[in-house]
Amino acid sequence: MKISSDIETDNRENEDEAAFDTFILRNFTLFSKQGNVIEGLHNTSNKFNLFETSRNLRYISVSLLIEADAKRTYIRKSNQIESFDGFHEFLLNKLIAMLLILIYTVSNLTHYLILYIKIIGMGKIGVSQSLTHWVTAS
Repeated sequence: MKISSDIETDNRENEDEAAFDTFILRNFTLFSKQGNVIEGLHNTSNKFNLFETSRNLRYISVSLLIEADAKRTYIRKSNQIESFDGFHEFLLNKLIAMLLILIYTVSNLTHYLILYIKIIGMGKIGVSQSLTHWVTAS
């Protein structure tokens, strides 16, 4: 009868897993690149607290809470993430890295735009005319 008992236990565990997956997917918003990460983390943490979700279940739910590029990025680093708080830190670090790249890019574009204005300003064409030409030519 041990085999029958093991099968019943496995069936119950599978049903519990499916019920948990359904609960998460119905009650939580998935993380993707399009969403507001900070707001999403805050809302997810609040829902975990509201539903009194244990830390272990929070961690288990991480793979269900992400989609698209965010999921691929998470999978590459999942062996380094050991809790939902670790996932939270991981997302914030990714966000900071993206912001730094954006700031660097805007800084470079601003530098080149100022340089362009200075160069054109020295020529025969006026700055406003050259900017109009530059914008329409792009």
